[in-house]
Amino acid sequence: MRDMFFSRENELLMVLPATPDELFVSKLAVIYAQEFLVNTMTLFPLTFAIGFASSAGFVYFLATLLFLVFLPLLPLGVATVLAVPTAYAIKLLKKNAAISFVAIIAGVVAAVSAYCVLIDKVMAGFDIMGKQIETVNAVNAFVLKFASNVPFYREIAETAFAFSKWYYIPVLVAGCAALLFVGALIVKPFFFRAAMSNLETQSKVKAKERHFIAESPLKSMLRRELTEIFRSPDYFFEYYLFTFLMPFFVFCYDRMMIHIVVGKAGENMVAGAHVLIVAVFAMLSNVSSANAITKEGGNYYISKIIPVDYYEQVLAKYLFNLILTGAALFVTAIVSCFSQPLWQVALGTVAIFLASAGHIALGIDMDIKSPTLDWYSDEEISLRNKNISKSIVWGMAVAVLMGAVIILTASVKTPWVPWVALVLFGAVFCAHRILFLVLRINCAYDKIEI
Repeated sequence: MRDMFFSRENELLMVLPATPDELFVSKLAVIYAQEFLVNTMTLFPLTFAIGFASSAGFVYFLATLLFLVFLPLLPLGVATVLAVPTAYAIKLLKKNAAISFVAIIAGVVAAVSAYCVLIDKVMAGFDIMGKQIETVNAVNAFVLKFASNVPFYREIAETAFAFSKWYYIPVLVAGCAALLFVGALIVKPFFFRAAMSNLETQSKVKAKERHFIAESPLKSMLRRELTEIFRSPDYFFEYYLFTFLMPFFVFCYDRMMIHIVVGKAGENMVAGAHVLIVAVFAMLSNVSSANAITKEGGNYYISKIIPVDYYEQVLAKYLFNLILTGAALFVTAIVSCFSQPLWQVALGTVAIFLASAGHIALGIDMDIKSPTLDWYSDEEISLRNKNISKSIVWGMAVAVLMGAVIILTASVKTPWVPWVALVLFGAVFCAHRILFLVLRINCAYDKIEI
């Protein structure tokens, strides 16, 4: 859908000496090629490994190659049929920001809830720690039973092992081709209008007269940073979704861990896994800090002329991220008290908060060092700003280290020692990164040019 209708290249392609039909067909061909490459890279090693391990015959390998070629037609046909209603639904959501935010949060919560319910039901029936082999066999038997009851999967499996069942291949190809043809007939008349809708105004700007409010520069910049959260649904989804849903995600994760039957060492493993997952979401909540300067774009020059020193400007950005992550951690800690010991939750939350404070300073430090101010849209920020991926890598490394400390110290006689060590690590990391941030502001902030 993104490549077909909401790609930025559409506005350039439409002015080329080619008909909309030619552009439409070429788009379908490109999407098919992408699906084919993805299917080949994921399914080819797996299916051929299974074939060699089970000593499958020539029919299996030939059928596998044919399915790799024809299977991408199925999702392409389904996507084409659903293209027009989906495109106009997305257009409607983009024009109504409030509905978009609610839809994004509700969709993610519903998907995660459904996944957790499924995992909860599956794990409740298995003794994972006591009977590992039996558990694996039971899971495989469940998957086999489910796939055998679905005609589509059953016919594909029988075709792969019996040449007499190859009549299903032309039936599959004909069905996919018919679906793709019908979808193309539906989409083609609307392709030009839907594709060019990307140039239209995507949100309604409501100008409202506001009374002058006398407030400190720091408070004013904090209020501005807060409103930036909702600059667009895509921006919110990319940078702040994990922050707002952190307590929900952690609660679902703790619910799944309840079914693991463990001893004393296992309890430390569960505690370490809890620290790991909370730290991961805390670090993901800090990703916007690696975008602190870049998101200003061409308006960065205002930072050079306003009567506020650079340290206070960066302090506002730092405090905004710290308050946001801290609030999410506080709510998460309250939720975690229902499944984890209170003293572990308290020490773990303090340690992760200090590590997050250091990670935020690291992200801003990276962005001051090499900002990307010449972007065209919010989507282009994450594509061109390499600091975001670097910040995520650093954050995941810190989160894994914190979880590993608790898991690997399961044999320590004094249980609070590793937790205190975790707090000390967070404090040292925080102080170290804040010091480097202050030095970076002093040496590089004034040298940033648009």
